[in-house]
Order: sequence, then C-alpha cells, then structure tokens
Amino acid sequence: MEKTSKAAVFCGINQPFNIRKFTIPSLAQGEVLVKIKYTSVCGSDIHSWRGVRQEKYPSVLGHEIIGEVVDSQGHLFAYNSTIAIRPGDLITWALYAHCGTCDHCQKGLPQKCRNLHKYGHEMINKDNALSGGYAEYILLKKNTPLFKIPTDLDPVLATPLNCAYATIAGAMRLAGNCKHNNVLVIGSGMLGLVAAKWAETENAMNIAIIDKNHARLNKLNNMLMASTYLLKEDYQSMHDLTAWLNRYEGFDICIETSGKPQAVEFGFESLRLAGRLIVVGSVYPQANISISAEKLLRKLIRIEGIHNYTPDDLQQAIHFLQQSDLKKHKNYIFHETIFTLQSINEAFQTQISEKPFRTLIEP
Repeated sequence: MEKTSKAAVFCGINQPFNIRKFTIPSLAQGEVLVKIKYTSVCGSDIHSWRGVRQEKYPSVLGHEIIGEVVDSQGHLFAYNSTIAIRPGDLITWALYAHCGTCDHCQKGLPQKCRNLHKYGHEMINKDNALSGGYAEYILLKKNTPLFKIPTDLDPVLATPLNCAYATIAGAMRLAGNCKHNNVLVIGSGMLGLVAAKWAETENAMNIAIIDKNHARLNKLNNMLMASTYLLKEDYQSMHDLTAWLNRYEGFDICIETSGKPQAVEFGFESLRLAGRLIVVGSVYPQANISISAEKLLRKLIRIEGIHNYTPDDLQQAIHFLQQSDLKKHKNYIFHETIFTLQSINEAFQTQISEKPFRTLIEP
C-alpha cells in the first residue's frame, strides 16, 4: 500500500490553509523520513502567511520541528560526531540542507549555500512536497545536519531549537561572552526571552529588555531574574532608561530582535565604548536605518547580523537548553492549547491575536 502524509498547504497570502494528502516518495541516498512530533508557529511563518515577507506558494510552511526517525537511505550520524541515529530516535536538524562544495560552504557559511534547501520555505513540486513542518511527515535531504534530542530534554520545550534557540546561539557567539557586561535586549518575544536567559547564564552584570507589549513583559516577570529591567517601548521619553544609561554610560551588548528600523537605531545609540550591536529581527523588507559613522568610528562599535545560523550554533543551543532553567517556565512559553493539523488556521489566529511566545501544533 502506498504511504501518504497529510500536510497543511499555504495557498496564498491570508488564505486558509488547505489540508492535502501527499504520497511519501522512495528515499534517495542520504535522505531521511521523519514522523513529525511537534511543530511550533514561528513569527516568520506568520510574516509569510500575512505577506510581510515574500514566500513561494503553494508550500508547506513550518520549520521549528522535532520528530522521530522512521526510515533512512544510508547510515545516519549526529552532526560532527560518531553518534548513530536510528529509527525511533527523536531528532532536530538545521533549517537547511547544503551542498558542502560551493564557495559559500567552503568559506564556512553553509547557511548561505548557493544550492540551499530550506525547510518550511520550498515550493511544492513533484519531487519536493514534504519539506515543511505543518505535516505528518517530513523528508530531510542529503547533507542536512542532524542532532539527537537528549533524553533529559522535554520535547515540547525542544521544538523551537532549530530556529529561535539556534539563532540566538549565533547572536551570542557574535556578541561575545556577557560576563560583567551590560546587555540590552530589544523585543520580548521568543528570541528576546532566549537572549535574556542566555545573558543570565553567562552572568551579565545588568540586563534590560524593552518592548511595547506590556502583557508579554509581565510574563517575563515570572521568568527572569528580579534584577532584570523591563521597560515599555517609548523612544521619545524613556526616562527610566535614560537615567540607567547615564549611570552606566550605556550598554556593552545590544541584541535587537524586533526588526524595527527605529529599534536598530536606538540600539546603536544605547551602546557605550566598544559596544556590540547584533541585529537579529530584520528578516523582512524594512526602511533603511540612519546611524552616525563618526560614533561608529570613535566609539569602536561593532555591528553584525545573524541569519540562519551555523550547525555549531544549533549544537550550542541544545547545550544551553540542557543547562538553563527554561523547563520551569514551559507553561509561560507555550500556549496552553496544543493544536492539531486540522486546526492550523485556529492556531495561526491564536498566535496573531494572543501573541504567546509560541503556539504548538501536534500533527
């Protein structure tokens, strides 16, 4: 009997998802068939569905996924190790498959491979239907970095590993160690939460988080150190933050996750001597930013962007999640309802209207 998989198909901007059935193809050399356990609704998926960023369709969205290995063509090993991966193992994987031979891959930038296959972002065709997380199964291509989920990690908590956690792992790598540093996080969504928790684990001296969403900031009250500053976004009259900046001369590190041009500019202005601005949230078209080249030069400021991360970042994200106390806060992170594939339209509306850190779909 032919094996099939249901999938929720993205058919167009603001259009309801259409549940369709696809034939699971025979595996080519190096490919892996995974039964999806959970997929979380990432902000990028919302942006694609609403047309904020241009995405090809019809497609199967969803890239924050963990699942169970069903079958493979060839022996499987966890990334950069001799640890075997077998049917029944729970795994995550990098957002992409890469060729390993192009100039970008050779420069250590597999996430920018010229032949990149990016999960949750590929248009459906006869050879490529099951490449997103809003489905019962996903087919992983050859040269996809694979990672075994440690048995001490809660599968729900681990679902965003290959996007939110790994992206922040890359951002913190660029920022350098937070110990004895003042850290500003702009945006209190999932990325901002992970960045703040990461700064905590590295013993930052002071941490401040700024956002316009009071409800989300209030949730952070229950999840972060009491000494963390939580500030409502107000770029014109932020008296509390101005006093704080005057006291400490500014921040050493700013992690910008909101994607707003004025937030990037504010983050730049908030830095003190030798500060680092890491831009994370600007993943869709925005207005250009304006910064002072003289300040950039005289204050020895460094600005870097992170996009798609490296496999090593995902490895670090798994280690971080094992060490962090986020498991104590799972109920604050994930919406209390786990949606089915059939109720994906409701899941998207919930994420848009109620803005939890993450909404979870269990096929």
